[in-house]
Amino acid sequence: MRLPGTRKRKRRTKGTEELVVRGHYEKLVAYHRRGKPVARVANAMLGAKAPDIRANAARALGTIAEDDAEVVLGTVPRLVRLLNDESARVRGNAAGALSVIGEGYPEAVKRGVPRLVRLLKDMDAVVRGNAARALSVIGECDAETMEHAVPRLVKLLSDEDAYVRGIAAWALRSIGESDAEAVKIAASRLVRLLDDGDRYVRSQAASVLAVIGESDVEAVRPAIPGLVRLLEDGDGDVRLHAVVALERVSESDADAVTEAVPNLIRLLEDGDATVRVHAAWALLEIAASDADAVKIAVPNLTRLLDDEQAGVRYSAALALQRITDGDGNGVKETAVRLAGLVDRRDAFVRGDAAGLFDIVSEDPVVDVED
Repeated sequence: MRLPGTRKRKRRTKGTEELVVRGHYEKLVAYHRRGKPVARVANAMLGAKAPDIRANAARALGTIAEDDAEVVLGTVPRLVRLLNDESARVRGNAAGALSVIGEGYPEAVKRGVPRLVRLLKDMDAVVRGNAARALSVIGECDAETMEHAVPRLVKLLSDEDAYVRGIAAWALRSIGESDAEAVKIAASRLVRLLDDGDRYVRSQAASVLAVIGESDVEAVRPAIPGLVRLLEDGDGDVRLHAVVALERVSESDADAVTEAVPNLIRLLEDGDATVRVHAAWALLEIAASDADAVKIAVPNLTRLLDDEQAGVRYSAALALQRITDGDGNGVKETAVRLAGLVDRRDAFVRGDAAGLFDIVSEDPVVDVED
């Protein structure tokens, strides 16, 4: 006579053993989606003798972490050990899983930094790229820990694989957002990447230059002609990152980007509203230094006052205010009316929409009553 529940426990054990033996990626993911605790089963799979089982388990953990990284935190120590695995597929999938887990729990994967840095020299491109990706999520919260990773990431900007070059640039941007000084050594290589044949590489190179240029214009001055050329790029993301980089530079040295005015004016007609906003904002910054240089943009900016996007209308109105100088009351009233800035609950007044503006009561351009 069986004790109550004996058969149920036997079936569950059999199912678990089957997962470990077969190493099915789909089955481990399905196991999680049925609400089952996966850490114990996954750790058993990660310790399996067959490399295919280890690789499938690591890949599945990356997928599961996209839904809920917390449930797989118990697998991090074993994933870190697998960064030294003899199989490139296992190493790559382990690094990929750590990169996803690190997006939500960067502190949990910091223990893997020394091994991840070593993997930047791996013979396999996927391993190098996934290691750089994992380092990027750690760098977003702890640039100091990444000190030894920066020189190797800079070398990867010249990698033969486009995916690796792009991810390396992305990692440098993440580090630079916390410590722009640390990634300045990459500036010269980033300039060359602005002409890279891969659009993702070009966009990421421009994004790192934006981070550097915000604090050190001189470091990115050689990149300005290349960034201006990218304003005409056929890819929207490339244009966006290029215009943001020029906008950041213009905040510190507007004269450095006056050559971009004709291209910025053309971007006021871009199909991407975010590009239009940043183009208008860059013109605004240039106008603060040399209003005459951007007066030719007035007709284009005026047309944007009827744009369907409030953010575009608002940035265009502010640019016109700066260009016209004087009292600018007509433009100020247009900004308030068309952007819908009726009280402090408005998204653009709070700065919550796209994080571009944070209007306060002392703002001399748009005075909105509480």
